[in-house]
Amino acid sequence: MAFMRLENVLPPLILCAVITTYLKPTSSQRTTTITFAAIPDPINVLKNETVEFICEQNANNTFNIKYKGNIVIVENKQIKDEFLDIFDFQMLNSTTGKLTLKQATEEYTKYTYKCGDGADEKYAVIGNVYTLISSKPICKSSIEIGPYIFEDQIDLIEINCTSEDEVPHVTMSNYIILRNKTTDVTSISTKTTSSHPHPSKTISFSTYFNSSFNNSVFVCNVSQQLPAPYNQSYQGSCSFGPILFHPLFSVTANPSIVNFSDVRNVVLRCTSNVSEVNLTWTNIPSHWRYDIIEGDTYIELIFTDTGSDVYSVDIQCVGYYGDRVITTTAHISYSPLSFQVTNLAIYLTLVIIIVVVCVAVVFLLRRVYVTNSQQKKDTTQIYYASVDLLPGILPTENHVNINSSSFTYDSGGYLSPCEPLQDDEQYDIVK
Repeated sequence: MAFMRLENVLPPLILCAVITTYLKPTSSQRTTTITFAAIPDPINVLKNETVEFICEQNANNTFNIKYKGNIVIVENKQIKDEFLDIFDFQMLNSTTGKLTLKQATEEYTKYTYKCGDGADEKYAVIGNVYTLISSKPICKSSIEIGPYIFEDQIDLIEINCTSEDEVPHVTMSNYIILRNKTTDVTSISTKTTSSHPHPSKTISFSTYFNSSFNNSVFVCNVSQQLPAPYNQSYQGSCSFGPILFHPLFSVTANPSIVNFSDVRNVVLRCTSNVSEVNLTWTNIPSHWRYDIIEGDTYIELIFTDTGSDVYSVDIQCVGYYGDRVITTTAHISYSPLSFQVTNLAIYLTLVIIIVVVCVAVVFLLRRVYVTNSQQKKDTTQIYYASVDLLPGILPTENHVNINSSSFTYDSGGYLSPCEPLQDDEQYDIVK
């Protein structure tokens, strides 16, 4: 059988109603009278009913009553002690006696009662003991309480209806009710009887159910009718269903792949095609912050903060439906592209900073170098220009033309370079 059972669901979708209506005769208050005769007619009685046997004999004959052929109940107009709890006896007159069966049961039926001996021997017979059934029929199936999941959408299901059976025998019929349409399947059902531990009758119906039977109900009707003069009846029924056909349930995570670099608000939605499914999210990193919202056929996972670390995780949505479990996965990862772009930006920033620092350092070093070079040059020129000529020593390589306009005499008669003459000053060159 390719089916599954759903456990722990909302109020079971199983209709198991029993309607029992009958009028049980008050057999303990009824009395049936049977007269012994040479050719008796079997008399039917109710179970536990009182039955009176009337026997008239010739006064000259011995008045005895037997049953089961040779078991003596009354001997010489006296009931035997071992039957006092079952029978009563009294002589109505000198030739007529009355044997009373206090409660009719199957044990004292189907046997011939004999009164008297010899040519005047007469007989009486209890035919049947009628019994109205007292218990409701029971509907069972080869599948358990539904709803049912049919994996291949076609399964052989057997539904049995068992009823107590008495005399008269019960009549049983099977029906399939679907969308207010009733189909009689009694003719294709199998009937069996049993006498252990009590008389019972079972009617079984089996067929290959498919999705066309979705939401159908199996109904078994049981009836019993007592004949005249009782005219009492029993009507009862039981049912099984509705039989619900669900496709293989599925669980889907949407989106199934998420790539991001800085998560603030991401919503994962897990849905199923069966409303009774139990959905849950698993494998969520413990440091993530999130909320969960549940519906009849979905469950949402709302991320509020997943941190900034690089990660890759498969978050699972698990669906439990009856004895089946389905898992779907949503892959969450830090976007490789975003990660590379971020790292590239960091690298470029570092390179730019390094280049700027290097340029600044080079510029400063060059500035210091140029400044130092200029200062050395100026110092050298001043040094050579200010050197005094020692007596008797004339420079051979570096000489100065004192007649140049660049030189003048000061008030002391000494040459003074680069100092222009004043308007009121004029000096002659001393030869």
